[in-house]
Amino acid sequence: MAELERMVREAVRDARERSRTAERMGAEQATGGRQGRVLEVDTIFLPADRGMTEAEAAAMMARQWERGWLGAPRIAGLTPPDAAKAGGEALNELNASLDDMEWRRRRAAQEGTPVDALPDPDRLRRELGLAH
Repeated sequence: MAELERMVREAVRDARERSRTAERMGAEQATGGRQGRVLEVDTIFLPADRGMTEAEAAAMMARQWERGWLGAPRIAGLTPPDAAKAGGEALNELNASLDDMEWRRRRAAQEGTPVDALPDPDRLRRELGLAH
C-alpha cells in the first residue's frame, strides 16, 4: 500500500485520500495471524485542477493500477504475464480475474457509473497476448 500511495503522490502532488478499502484476494482465508497474499486498495480521489479533467485523472489512475497489477505476483506466485505463458490452471485463473474485471466494468456502465477509473480488461488482454 505504501508503494501505491507513493505513486499517487508522485503523479498528483495534491491528491487526497478520502477513504480506503482493502480486500483479501485469493481462495484461502487467513488463519492464525497469517498475512494476506494480495491486498487490493481502492477509492483514491485525485484533484482535477491541474489542467486535467476528472475523467483524465481517473483514466491515469486506472493505467497505473493496471501497470501494478501486471507486475505483481497474483496467481500461484506468478505475475499475470507469467501466468499467461504458463498456461493450464494459472491461465484459467488469470482469465477468471480478467472476466471479473470485465463484469465489474459492464455492471458500472449499466448503473450509469463512469468506468474511466476501472481497469480495462481488453487492454490487459492485449498486453498479455490473450485476444478475447
